[in-house]
Formats: sequence, structure tokens, C-alpha cells
Amino acid sequence: MKIVSFESPTGLRLGVVEGDQVVDLQAADPKVPTDLGALLAGANGDLSGIKSLAGRAPASARRPLKGLKYALPVGRPGKIICLGLNYLEHVKEGSQRDNIPKFPTIFMRCLTSMVAHESPIIRPRVSETLDYEAELMLIVGKPAKHLTMANATSCIAGYSCSNEGSVREFQRKTTQWDMGKNFDRTGGQHDVPGARDAGLSHAGHHARARGHHLHRHAVGRRPCPQARSGLDAARRHLRGRDRGHRHPAQPDRGREGLTTCDRRRLRAAGRADK
Repeated sequence: MKIVSFESPTGLRLGVVEGDQVVDLQAADPKVPTDLGALLAGANGDLSGIKSLAGRAPASARRPLKGLKYALPVGRPGKIICLGLNYLEHVKEGSQRDNIPKFPTIFMRCLTSMVAHESPIIRPRVSETLDYEAELMLIVGKPAKHLTMANATSCIAGYSCSNEGSVREFQRKTTQWDMGKNFDRTGGQHDVPGARDAGLSHAGHHARARGHHLHRHAVGRRPCPQARSGLDAARRHLRGRDRGHRHPAQPDRGREGLTTCDRRRLRAAGRADK
């Protein structure tokens, strides 16, 4: 089950994707909240109710998926918590390749830094160093505290993917990364698959630009157990055929179609545009 938020003439709506159609949940039942966060809060993180509602929705509640203007599925999240240096391959690209951290770096993103699926990511004028980062996003569906490795995923309602864009020049100016992670509209989020039956590949997720493979993260290859717990559970829950995920939102790349960081990486791989 994939859950999307989209705009309509009467405001935001939530929908469940079925093939090339989306079931408008508010058309099926006007009492359904229009924000996924509110829906999860009212159902204690359980998405089975909307799955059942979508299954019995009338034909009038269905609309083509093509042409939707997407919105962020969780429109008012309480917080956006990010883990840095959590993929082993990514750590090896940087200065800590010879000193693998034993615990992931934690930083925050604000809501204004995120855009919805298919919306352009914007490079700020002050820097050329906007970089892409393919990430797996976990949607916390209910309050949780004092979790253990054994029950860490009991609060997870679903999984999504994100282009967690970073302005590297500003990220590296201080030991705190937030400055480079929170320029307006520099990160994007996809729709939200339900945790038990989504099609997210256990093999990993991919980033592509203009048909070029730019970077891939293997879900299970994390340098520390704290970072692995949620991803190992995602792999168990979401086993399925290998499926590459495009970045949900791509940077505004200008006339050439590629950011400076894209060109640098493609040039290193011998594939730079001439």
C-alpha cells in the first residue's frame, strides 16, 4: 500500500495508490484526516483502517494518478530527525574513511527545507555545492520511548525514500551540520508505502540523474548497530524484487541539467556531459 498526499481545488487530500489510479480517501469518507500525521495519531499508528476503506471505496472516489500535484505526506511532522555517516560506503567517501564512527551523527531538518514528490529542489544562490543524497526515511506512527534493539521498529508506520539534499560548503563550516541541511527547498520526499506490504527493495536504494547511476546505498551495510536496527527490520518487512528508486525530487539543474556535484561525480566516472 502506497499513501500519497495531493492538492485538490478544495485543499489537501490523502490517497491510496492502486495501479495507475489513486483512491481519494476524503471522497470515500469525509471524516478521514487530510494529513497523514493526524491520521496516524488518531489510529495509534495503525494503517489497516485506510487500507480497508480504500478497498471498498466507490468508483467515484478514484482518480487518475497521472497529473496529481503531490504534497508532503506528513504535512506537519513533530520533528525530522536525520542520521549522518550511517552508510558504510558513504563514510568511506569522506575524511573519516580510516576512522569509522561507532555511533551515527544526529542532526535535524526543518519542514521548509523539504519539498514534495516531483517538485523541484532549488540550489541556493550563495553556493554551487548542492549535493544529492539518497536516503531511506522511516515514518514514526505512534509515540515511543525507551526502545530496545528488539522492539525499535514497533512504532514505525511506513517507509519512504528521500533526496536529502545538502549544501556541502555550509555543512562543513562548523561541526554542526544543520546549516548546510536546512536551506529552503533543498530536500525531497516520496510517497509513503505501508510498512507491511510495500515494494521497497531489501537490496538498497539508488540515485539517478538524466539516466546516469550516481549513487546507491545498500540497506544492510551500516557501520554501527544503532543505525542498523531500523534498516534490518525494514529489510525483513519489505522483502521483494529489486527495484531502484528514483530520487523523489531532483535539484533545479539549470540549462545543463546537472548540478556542479553531478558533473564532478560523472566526470570522475568518465561519463560527464561534454
